[in-house]
Amino acid sequence: MIHSISTRRGRQWLPHYAALICSLLILAASAPLSAQEAPAIIIAEIANLNTGANLHIRSAPQADSISLGLAPGGTNLELLGMNEGRDWAYIHFADGEGVELRGWVSADYINFRSDGRYYSLSQLENADQIITVAENILGGIIRTGDSTVSAPVSDQTQDDNFYAEVVNLNPGANLHIRRDPNTQAESLALVPNGTALLLSGLHSDNEWVFVRLIQPDGNQVSGWVSADYVSYRYRGRYYSPTQLLASGRIGEISANTRGEYLDASGQPINDVDNTLYTEVAGLEETANLHLRRAPDSSSESLILAPNGASFTLLGFAEDGEWAFVQWPQSDGSSFSGWVSSTFLLFHQRGLFFTIEQLIDADLAEIIEESTTGFYTYPDGTIENLRDDSVYAVVAGLDSGVSLHIRIAPDANSESLRLVPNGTALELVGLNGDKDWAYVRYTEAETSGTVEGWVSSLYLSFRFRGGILSAETLLNLGRTGTVDDDQRGFTAGASSIVSTIDSTVYADIVGLNAGANLHIRIAPDVSSESLMLVPGGTSLALEGLNPSNTWAYIHHEMQSGTVSGWVNTNYLDYHYRGQQYSANQLLGTGYIRTVPDSERGLLSGEVSEPVQDDAVYGTILGASTLAVRRLPDRASESIYEVAGGTKVKVYALNDDLTWSYIILELDNGEIRGWLPGSDIQYTYRNLSYSAKQLYDRRWIGRFVNAVEGSSTLTTSTPPSPATPPAEASADTDTTTNTGAQPGSATIINLPPDGRLAIRNSPQSSAATLSLLAPGTELRLFGFNGDLTWSYLRYTQPDGTTISGWAPMTNLAIAHSASPATNAIFLLGDGLLQLVDDSFPGSVIAGAGHADLFPPAALIEAESANGAALSLRETPSTNAASLGQVAGAARLTALGMNTELGWVYAQSDEASGRNLLGWLLLADLRLYADSELLDASAYDAAQSQHQIPLVTAELRGAASP
Repeated sequence: MIHSISTRRGRQWLPHYAALICSLLILAASAPLSAQEAPAIIIAEIANLNTGANLHIRSAPQADSISLGLAPGGTNLELLGMNEGRDWAYIHFADGEGVELRGWVSADYINFRSDGRYYSLSQLENADQIITVAENILGGIIRTGDSTVSAPVSDQTQDDNFYAEVVNLNPGANLHIRRDPNTQAESLALVPNGTALLLSGLHSDNEWVFVRLIQPDGNQVSGWVSADYVSYRYRGRYYSPTQLLASGRIGEISANTRGEYLDASGQPINDVDNTLYTEVAGLEETANLHLRRAPDSSSESLILAPNGASFTLLGFAEDGEWAFVQWPQSDGSSFSGWVSSTFLLFHQRGLFFTIEQLIDADLAEIIEESTTGFYTYPDGTIENLRDDSVYAVVAGLDSGVSLHIRIAPDANSESLRLVPNGTALELVGLNGDKDWAYVRYTEAETSGTVEGWVSSLYLSFRFRGGILSAETLLNLGRTGTVDDDQRGFTAGASSIVSTIDSTVYADIVGLNAGANLHIRIAPDVSSESLMLVPGGTSLALEGLNPSNTWAYIHHEMQSGTVSGWVNTNYLDYHYRGQQYSANQLLGTGYIRTVPDSERGLLSGEVSEPVQDDAVYGTILGASTLAVRRLPDRASESIYEVAGGTKVKVYALNDDLTWSYIILELDNGEIRGWLPGSDIQYTYRNLSYSAKQLYDRRWIGRFVNAVEGSSTLTTSTPPSPATPPAEASADTDTTTNTGAQPGSATIINLPPDGRLAIRNSPQSSAATLSLLAPGTELRLFGFNGDLTWSYLRYTQPDGTTISGWAPMTNLAIAHSASPATNAIFLLGDGLLQLVDDSFPGSVIAGAGHADLFPPAALIEAESANGAALSLRETPSTNAASLGQVAGAARLTALGMNTELGWVYAQSDEASGRNLLGWLLLADLRLYADSELLDASAYDAAQSQHQIPLVTAELRGAASP
């Protein structure tokens, strides 16, 4: 078997290596090859390995290439061919369980066998049974289980075509398909390494091969390629020329057969496009190439062309340094003129040429340098009929940004109009420094005009289709100088008015992925949060506090407004399309200084009631809806809820498609799952989708679904037609009995410091809240290495923050245990480990009893008095972390899912705490000092007296 290749039974495989064997092959119909025409199947049997060793199957015939798998001695591999040096074999392997691969193995470790007999390499060579496979044909995984990873089209049984695959070319090189079997013959096309060409036949001397190339548009090229650069393949197996001819499917082709261009039906194409094209290449990223009036770098520029622009080549200047080209435009017009040959590529029918090749082959003319460039209108008239206006075309702005036409040549002057990229403004003149242009803008619909100043940084000056510099325009007398005192104005129809939004905006930036920013009631991280808004939101900025550390903003919603404070560390400011600093905004009077005493507030429907931060769901439709025990329509129905009923939504499932709801009734409570598609969510009287609620952290989710439950006191529930009472946001639904969660107090911070409550146990995770030193929180559990605590904090407005904080900033305590160490709390059985993947959340008025059931103190000791060895993992072969005396009592923290191993803690006199695994068969267990016999284990586990701990949990020793 291949040890490192997977099936769905659990073996690891490397899917990114599978792409190594992908190639694009072309399908066409032909008669099938009979079995007797195929070469004999040769088995490459792995041999000559050291005992216990395995042989690498590699992606290439090199000892340092990627290993696709390991195979032991005696494994049978199908031989597909060998490299030219015969020191590597290209093989196919299938393990019978759906895993297949092709790759290379060293010939030093294989024996050859066919039909039960062994052969030497020379015997197989003499029998023409060894195919030479090019070394740049790479191996890879084909299938794993029932899934195809990479299967070349030619490997499929229904593809009966023979292929000539292009191989052995130097990197970046291409292979010519020629008209005749001659290296000097006309080249019809160029193809790169790996191209699969349909094989038509062989020249009698086997030095040339006649092939067909199917192009993407369906047209074809037939012609000759050198046999030195192809391998022959049929249905994934390789053939020699002798075998091809012996099959009767591939014959000899006369040298008189000529290559040609064919259409999709195979008919010759006589009107092949022989146009010579030039393509702009090699410019710097933001640069453009001038198309000039004359072959001179100081000549008038008619237009600028970017990298990739394609021209029709008309000819060259005599020295070849300038090319005369035509550039057709999308409106039917065109520019003709000179461009520097330095930045051009030349090609015809897909083949690239040098200037010397084009001139020597008479493919390009020599153009007199006195020939001048020109502009041609769509109707064929040329530029001498064009108007003499000079235009300033707006260009270079970021997407979605517009340019100000201002009343004066000053970036802080009044804006009269905003115009987008591409707007053509009539140029009246330039100021003395040429950094501002005075322009005229006419609105086509009303004929109203605006005259004013625009920054030259965002203008391209055009005259008669050419692009000229400001200096050239002045030198040619095409424009003049306008005094800086000239004031802009509007005239004509009243529709030309200022379209500028005078609001100053603060954009939220710099948040971690998925994080949100608090709008607070005061400029203090510990003050009440009115709302959370995501990154990218634009807030209307009213002002900044005296220290410029908090911004007072307004945020409009569907119904109502929130006004409040946000931290300036996460804001960018802009006004009328231009970025500003805080000092610039204050200095220009665009915003005011707001005193720290000003309070944030909610207005409109969102403020009724402000204190209710619960998420509600209204059942859609008139019929009843089943509350399910789990988020699955096939799960048990706990209760039927009438259409129109309003329920409290507690959390969402992992993919946000189901809602865990709480339904309070007169005779008890229902908890369970409802499909999100049947609920209309609301928060503070506004409607939201489940994703919006989760993205804004107004509701959390369960990574592992919690089971629903019913606590009705009567056997007959109320009629579902009667909507149950609404859940209150102030109701504490925690139902713990016995041991309650512990507490944690924030420590080890400076007086003005704040502790971040995070979305997950990582210092880079999103911040949900910032809390001051001395704040007390409820403690629910810890991550696997006991470095983070999962906590809950109820804010003054009733909103509950649930999330993670590092142990280094917490003092832990519990009424039933004086210990301040998390390990002792776990050992007391009062808490259980919380998986790292459980997310933090903001949940109103709800507890975590469903997630963290109470537990009692469980102890363990040796059953026979012998010393115990704490293991790193639940295995007798795992490393030992330390010995425990037989008479010692340990604290049992949990058991693995098979109930065969106990995860336990040993407290040593030195102060160390050892955590590790013990075999259950070696132990006696005690619950609150009462001995548990074997029959009680299952019952104890099912009652959550022994919390489950996954087998992946690692043992550890902590100082």
